[in-house]
Amino acid sequence: MAQLLGASPERYRALVLLGTFTTLRWGELAGLRRDCLDLEAGVVRVVGALVELDGGVLIDDTPKSRAGRRVVTIPPEIIPALREHVDRFAESDKDGWVFVGPRRPLRRSA
Repeated sequence: MAQLLGASPERYRALVLLGTFTTLRWGELAGLRRDCLDLEAGVVRVVGALVELDGGVLIDDTPKSRAGRRVVTIPPEIIPALREHVDRFAESDKDGWVFVGPRRPLRRSA
């Protein structure tokens, strides 16, 4: 894990941590909005996902099933890294994306 984090660009380290230590899928991580990330309570409310279709079209969608909507606990050990990430790299709007690339938004193909 330490090797993976060390090899990851700074802007993606919190993504690696959250993906590793929670049950969030790629689309849920890519589509995570600031208003669904509660670092005080230590939870993520999963209410959406960013889906990349063939041809590169991105759709901001809801989970496929009702069970996909859930609250996921964040391990307290990674909350400081998430706070720093939100301050430095997340979109500033209340409902902005938490994880974005330099050209916005995240794509599986990148």
